[in-house]
Amino acid sequence: MRTRRRCRSAAIALALLCFALMGLSQRPAQAVEITCIEASRYKYIYRIFGDDPRRFAKFFNIDPRSAPAPETCRAMLITGPIERLTREAVQAQSTDTDKLIAAIGANRGGLATLYLASPGGNVAAGLRMGFLTRMFWLKAHAVDGPDFTYVPDFLSPGGPGAAVTVVPPELEAGWAAYVEATRHLLTVRLTPDNRRRRCASACTFIFAGGIHRFGPAYFHRARRAAPKGKASGAAPDSEPSLTEMVDGLQKTEQRVTSFYRQMDAGEAAIRAFQMTATQTASQATMPSMPRYVDDHLRTTCNTRGRSPREQLRMMAPQAETNTDAPPSSNPAMAAEPQAQLAPPGGDRPKPPATAAPRTDTPAPPLALRALHHCVAGAHERERMRQFAKLCPGRCDRESLVRETTTRMRALTPEEQTRENTPSSR
Repeated sequence: MRTRRRCRSAAIALALLCFALMGLSQRPAQAVEITCIEASRYKYIYRIFGDDPRRFAKFFNIDPRSAPAPETCRAMLITGPIERLTREAVQAQSTDTDKLIAAIGANRGGLATLYLASPGGNVAAGLRMGFLTRMFWLKAHAVDGPDFTYVPDFLSPGGPGAAVTVVPPELEAGWAAYVEATRHLLTVRLTPDNRRRRCASACTFIFAGGIHRFGPAYFHRARRAAPKGKASGAAPDSEPSLTEMVDGLQKTEQRVTSFYRQMDAGEAAIRAFQMTATQTASQATMPSMPRYVDDHLRTTCNTRGRSPREQLRMMAPQAETNTDAPPSSNPAMAAEPQAQLAPPGGDRPKPPATAAPRTDTPAPPLALRALHHCVAGAHERERMRQFAKLCPGRCDRESLVRETTTRMRALTPEEQTRENTPSSR
């Protein structure tokens, strides 16, 4: 009898252990994950140029010796929550900032675009990642849905990830070869379910840091994070006063709005951040390029008074969609999204399915095609120039972290003497 009871108890214990292990294995990732978008590897990108890296270099007017290695990734996907900078993670060099530095360094200047589907998280860590994005002249695509279709950034007039509406005649055969080779890789599914994935909260700092941006992002005010290890039922006298909490959050807001302005994120983004309570999120879009970049390219690419954004919008087909609906991450939506603010209190309903791109759209004038080529080349050369400057030989983690710290302190000059940036969420 005792033997049977022992066997039964052992069986029950084993079953409980199995269920516990299953639960642990199914838990979502608790920190940022940065993964290569397979279709963006240069061994596929070079198909567009007849498998000839020299033609790729000529297209962008760069040194052929700087053409990336075939396994290098041109685009990477960022998912998962942005975690606070703990002492343990800093010592182990495993912070989310370290992960982004490692991704940039491993791809040796070939990384051009970040696809963003993070729910956000820690303000300080998000700001550091935003500064790194701008320092290395990376483009940004804000994902909005359970999946997206990868599109090479340099062929998309509407922005990184927008539709390829017209391919230069000399690349048509190569583009067809690329699509055929990556047919099973182009659609990237973020989750096995239908839950929405998007760039929200502190993820918008990375999006704002993008030098060429596409897609909607979701904003809300910061909230104070509970001190590490503090129980939810802690005694009231052990908690900070409301006055201290408000003072801290107002300083965080000053830092965030200063960052948005420095990145030229636009008034719609700042308004969405300031007007939306922490319990919800409001959608807004940012200008596709910062104003001074836009002004410079207007001159260097000889657009005769029109900004590159205006000219590139002319190159995209006019999509017949509801202008109140959020822009889609589907590359069939080629038009540049307009800055708009969703009412607080929840998400907008998803727009109806978008029709396939029109095939009767006339090809843009040669001058506009040359403009897009000029803009793509300018971004490519500047990105490689900044990588060579910031990572001569290799990317030095300490110097890059030190630089982001300096830039963060400059957001609030009165706090530059402080050793640590507040970690409110």
